[in-house]
Formats: sequence, structure tokens, C-alpha cells
Amino acid sequence: MSSSLTTGQPLELEKGQLYLVFDPRLRGVGHNCELAVHPFKRHPLNPVLKSELPWERGGWWMCGTVLWDRENQHFKMWYFGGGPPNWERYICYAQSADGIHWEKPPLGVYDVKGSRDNNICFIGVYTPVIYHDKTATDSNKRYVMWGMQTGEGPDGFKADRSTYRFYSPDGIHWKRDTFRSAIPASREDYWKPAYPDEPERELEEVVQAAGDHSYTYWFEGLQKFVCFRKLNVPGPPSRRYVRFESPDGYQWNLDSPTWALAPDEADHRFDSRIEFYGLGIHPVGSLYLATTMRYHPARGDHIDVGLAHSTDTIKWHRAFRDQPILPRGAAGEWDWGYAAGGVNFVEKDGLWWMYYVGGPYVHSEAYPIDFTNRSWGIGLTQIPIGRVVSARCWRTDGRWTVGPVCFAGNQLRLNARIYDKLRVMVLDEQEQPISGFTATMTYADGLQLPVVFERGADLSVLANRAVKLRLEMKNAEVFGFQCE
Repeated sequence: MSSSLTTGQPLELEKGQLYLVFDPRLRGVGHNCELAVHPFKRHPLNPVLKSELPWERGGWWMCGTVLWDRENQHFKMWYFGGGPPNWERYICYAQSADGIHWEKPPLGVYDVKGSRDNNICFIGVYTPVIYHDKTATDSNKRYVMWGMQTGEGPDGFKADRSTYRFYSPDGIHWKRDTFRSAIPASREDYWKPAYPDEPERELEEVVQAAGDHSYTYWFEGLQKFVCFRKLNVPGPPSRRYVRFESPDGYQWNLDSPTWALAPDEADHRFDSRIEFYGLGIHPVGSLYLATTMRYHPARGDHIDVGLAHSTDTIKWHRAFRDQPILPRGAAGEWDWGYAAGGVNFVEKDGLWWMYYVGGPYVHSEAYPIDFTNRSWGIGLTQIPIGRVVSARCWRTDGRWTVGPVCFAGNQLRLNARIYDKLRVMVLDEQEQPISGFTATMTYADGLQLPVVFERGADLSVLANRAVKLRLEMKNAEVFGFQCE
């Protein structure tokens, strides 16, 4: 029996915003239809950046941030270097006109091993998340970096895995915001992260064994900073993430964090020892996608990239937890040992660009005394915007229904691939097709395919009305939709 449209509040769609079919707010229901994960595709010229310089040898586990500078028409990359014998922490800078061929300009900022002829732009920070603040009124704060400080920084300040904020006018020359950490490395008492999925669950006391990854973002839609901090707790499995938030980057909910990524029974059904090594976040409107660095110590000691999603960054869904969106490379490839994603996507030319770091050895082989003969690289993977998961029907007639929703604008556009046929219908309160709002589409592939309803019906006449959207298809798949 179908449910009434009055069940639950309708999702009010935002004009021009892409909505992905697996967004839980859409309440998607399928019949003879499955949700399918689509892995990112590796670029044939990978790795696009190699560890060739002495100060890059220890940075295999951190790709960092890549931004597209629209004004200057080039890519900017901040990646991690350093390593034995003293385990230095270097933030290195590279730039590219096409995102594939990179140069490492000599910046002359720091004297390292007796020379300033290097591309190092900061020392002592790990897992940097960098963004360009185009609204900054202070020209010295146009670039913002959040990162975990380990050891002594260039200003002489020492810290042990606490999270700080830094500013820069150009992404090259950085200064600390404050000597007070945002998220400290340790406490006198214990962390007690809550479980968003189980609010009644008793909170365990967790010793903060300062994990070596910390990712802090400003989310415009939430109007808050969010920090995802790795904890190494007694295990196995030991590595997992807690979440902190702040309205201003100074006052944080240190006494009330929540678990963001913690292994559960569903994980253990396909990997009894899975751990979460790192992550990256990419907002799609008010849906947040997380690329998770999944560590498999009991299944070959490898790392790959999985997918999680959330509508508030608090409660995370991992419906596809057994399917990587970026598996490690095939045997004999340069990245056969591990593939670990960066902290963000670049959205350009109709594609999501995801950079990742990889190497030909597994995690337990990552800490040799001598890195001289070790090589790692940064690779590029891409996928058409929004096409990471589809609702699809192959060799049979099926349907996918979403809603209730309230449309915005006057036209519907689909992100879809149609090999045979697709019929689009808008349903009323009794879940019956609304007259005039049926469209048939055949043999098409596009990120914004226009839906032309019978007699040119205009969606604006349905404004403020709760409806459902039904997609009947055969040999077709839909990734998302938007209103214009």
C-alpha cells in the first residue's frame, strides 16, 4: 500500500540546486529499481604529481587541498611532505594550468636543509584544509587554513596535535590566528562523544589518544565551523572520528562532541576490523558527501575511499559501506597498496575532480627508516557532477519515486542516462498523475536534461503544493534532478 503525501513534511526544493536521488530527505522508494554506486575514474596520466624532492618523501598519507582559482585560471594544490629522520611536517605548494601537469615553484619562504629553493609554504602543520574566503575584508585573510600542529612551527610555537587556524593573503605566506587551540590534543578528563543514531545510548568515556588527522570546514549552509577529529581509542578497531562545531571558530562544544564515523555492526559484516583513517567533505547544496579513507588491517592492510552522506554533518548515512568509490589500484599499479582521498572536490567542466594520494605499499610498510627508495604520488580521478550514485533499471521496467516535495521554478531538469526510455510523472495528494505533468524521454545522456511535459505544462502552477515525482524507466538511470 502506498503512503499518503501527508506523511512527513515535504522538502521545499531550492531553485537551481541539484538534488541527488539518494538524498534521504527525498524518501526515495524503488520498485524493480536499485541504487548503484559509480566509482570515480582514474586519469590515464596518473600519478599527476610524484614525490621527487627530498622534503616530499614522508608525505604518502596526505594529499591535502586543491582549489580552482577562477580569477587567475589555474589550479592550486597544498599537499603534505616531510618524513624521517626527524619527521618534519611540511606544507608544499604546487600549481597547474590544467590540473594534470603541475609545477612546484621555488617559493623562497623557508630555509630547509640550507636552501630556500623549495616549494614549502609552511612548517609544522598536518592535514591542512584550505579555502579561499572571497568575502574577507582583510586582505591578509583571503586564504584560511585549518590544520593540526605537530611539533614546532616557524613562529617558534610548539604544539602536539592540537587544531589551529591560520591566515594568508596569497596562500603562500601564513600567520597563526591565535595561540589558543580550537580543538586541544588532550584533556584533563575524558571525551564522551554521543551517538546521533542512538540518543539513549549510554556515553562511554574515551581517552583522547590524539589521532593524527583533523579536518575543519566552514559550511555556509549551516553557518558554522565543523571539525572532524580522529581518535585512536582502545581497539581494535581503533581509528574513528568525532565531530565538534563552533559558530565563530573560537568557541567549540568541547564537552558535547558526537561520533561522526565509528565502525558498527553493519561495517563488521563485511570487514571485522575496518577503521577510518581520514576523510574529505563536499557539500551538494544542503547534502554533505564525505569521502572516507577506509583502512582494512585484516583484509590486506590496504586503504581505499568510501562514501558517506549527511544532511546536517551530525548524523551520517553509509548505505554503500561495502562499495568503494575509489578502490586501490590493481596489482602492479603505482597505487596498488593504498588510495586515500583529499579533503575536497574541485567542480569544473561538468566534472567532480578528486585528487588522491597513493603508493605501491601497504599501511604497515609506511614507516621505513629510509624513505630514499620509496615513491608515492598524487593521482586525479573524475566523475560527471552528481553521478556517484544512480537509481537504475536494467532489462526490466521499474520505477523510482521521491517526495513529498514542493517544486521551485518552472522547469524540471534531470541528471540522467537513458539507453531506452524514461517516463516522468508528477503525482497529486492521492498519488495519481496530475493532468499535463507527464513526459516521455528516450535515448539521452546529460547532466541537465530538460523535462518537457505534455502541452508544455509549467511547474510554477504547482508552487507551494506537496507532490511526488515518479520516474518509470527501462534501461535507464537517474542520478539527480533540479528545478530552474
